[in-house]
Amino acid sequence: MLCIRPFDMVFAMPKFAIKAVYSRDKNISFSYEQIVQQYEEKLKAGAVASTAYVPSVKYSKDALIKRCKEAHDKYIAGMLKYSEEDLDSLVVPHPLIGKLSMREMLYFSLYHIAFHFMRIKEIYGAQ
Repeated sequence: MLCIRPFDMVFAMPKFAIKAVYSRDKNISFSYEQIVQQYEEKLKAGAVASTAYVPSVKYSKDALIKRCKEAHDKYIAGMLKYSEEDLDSLVVPHPLIGKLSMREMLYFSLYHIAFHFMRIKEIYGAQ
């Protein structure tokens, strides 16, 4: 899944490097609903995925499910390395919304993965 591939790089970085590269006002904290609202507002305003996030290869349903599961498992394993404090203090960039805490990025990822799952069900049929 291209939308979570950038995390491979983030998960490989030591925490001090993430803090050195990305920062944001610590008083800002968004809920799941606020993250979804910000993202949907960007989409309604005409934002689209850059070519880096557009799949260039068509996969069979089985191959797509396998790739999604592998990406998901790797993403979860990476996130489990972070403490509750880390989730709020470490900041990473989102291409449309801007700088998000790791917790907020988790919120976004939950929404985004569910969105794509529903699209896959529409395309391939619910089973």
